[in-house]
Amino acid sequence: MDTELLKTFLEVQKTRHFGKAAENLYLTQSAISFRIRQLEQSLGVPLFIRFRNNIQLTAAGELLLPHAESVLSAIGAAKQQIQQQLQAHKSKHLLFSQELSVLLDQHWLTELMPTGPHWQLDFLPAHLLARQDFSQVDG
Repeated sequence: MDTELLKTFLEVQKTRHFGKAAENLYLTQSAISFRIRQLEQSLGVPLFIRFRNNIQLTAAGELLLPHAESVLSAIGAAKQQIQQQLQAHKSKHLLFSQELSVLLDQHWLTELMPTGPHWQLDFLPAHLLARQDFSQVDG
């Protein structure tokens, strides 16, 4: 099942209005209607009772509601955990000018290098160091 359909379902349930849901999701009202129809067809039941200015959940919609919230919450948690793991294993770089390397002995390097895994020390010529995108460099 497409998570976008579940997001649309939850937004329509929250706003009780297809037009407001469309505005909140930056979609057209016809796109919202189409998504809800797709979800209803895939489940084989109507999810909303459609009144002119107020939309109510059917019994099936009420049953789907906690499951839709749970699925989207679980997917959000999985994405967050994956991003945290990637950040934890991402290499961190310290860049020094090659010219500075002659001043640093092993003792100084040991003191300067942070402890922990995933650290990389690089020495670059000054003209290349000046061209680095420092938003991607840790120190």
